[in-house]
Amino acid sequence: MSVAVAATSCVREPPPPEPPVPTLPQAVGLAGYGDALSPAGFLVEERGCVFLETGGGRRWAIIWPPGSTAAWTNQELAILDADGHVFAVVGERVVLGGQRLQARYAAEHSRPDAMRLCGGASRYWLASPEKPAAQP
Repeated sequence: MSVAVAATSCVREPPPPEPPVPTLPQAVGLAGYGDALSPAGFLVEERGCVFLETGGGRRWAIIWPPGSTAAWTNQELAILDADGHVFAVVGERVVLGGQRLQARYAAEHSRPDAMRLCGGASRYWLASPEKPAAQP
């Protein structure tokens, strides 16, 4: 008489890889950020660029404060400030401080060039380093 023993594997499958992290265009060569408020909108990521999408299908390419980075945290794409703290999360509805930047100045005042990185944007927002206000 033969006895068959089934072996079960306790090997854990690795988690699926996270999508790539976008490169954030950062402000350069400016004396200040302005004190205006952006229209309320949702942060969306598309083709490696994080946009502020407002009503009427308008999209603002965001030029972030120096030292800002993007990272995956708890399965969410977060924008981190220069100190590594969460500044905003993609998918959130926010109002950003800062000022509108005319498209003709976007290449001059962003590294990498926001116009190349975020092609198709007709509006640019220079975000101030203050944490944005979440909107309901």
